[in-house]
Amino acid sequence: ITPTGRVTEYPTPTAGASPYDIVTGPDGNLWFVEWSHKVGKITTGGTITEYTAPTNDNPFAIAAGPDGNLYASTYLGIWRITTAGVITQYSDPATAFWQDIILGPDKQMWLSSFNYGDYGALQEFNPKTQTFSATITPDPGKIIGGLTVGGDGDIWIAGYGNNSIDVYEDKITTIRIRLIGEMSIIDPKYGFELGYAVATTSTQTQTISLSMGESVLFQNVDT
Repeated sequence: ITPTGRVTEYPTPTAGASPYDIVTGPDGNLWFVEWSHKVGKITTGGTITEYTAPTNDNPFAIAAGPDGNLYASTYLGIWRITTAGVITQYSDPATAFWQDIILGPDKQMWLSSFNYGDYGALQEFNPKTQTFSATITPDPGKIIGGLTVGGDGDIWIAGYGNNSIDVYEDKITTIRIRLIGEMSIIDPKYGFELGYAVATTSTQTQTISLSMGESVLFQNVDT
């Protein structure tokens, strides 16, 4: 569709493919998912290529990942799609019927489910480790749908099961470090440690404890 409203149609090679979601890929092409167990690629010139998934799983949404691949949410889990069209499926037996998928502020893939038991759920997929996080239920008993990252770095959720817009604050702890000046301390719990000073002016090495699975941003504050 051009800005002036001119529409051009490009039929998919597979009849009845039912394209469902579409996104710009890292290769500059448009990538879309089909309910015919396939992923499609279309150039801006209209050339379409289809890639068949290794399983008869239906994809719902597709998003560009942090690693140059694309990721699609499916009934049974998630697909990783390379720009060469190689599809790998990762299934999560604890959850099913994934709906939307986005790249989160922590560079992991966030998914929404509309049928986790009797309600909706959020979950993360780590592209590096190919593992799913623990399931998050932002509003137990209610179904959720689309996701996006807001300007505040939080996950915003279309809560169509409770007629609301929900927000999930993804905690990212910032640890500010000075890389100049290595120092040692005797920690009461861990004993001798060799590290670097924290903050912009501090000259004291500190032990910082974080919860497992917490996202961390290391910031160099040297001038």
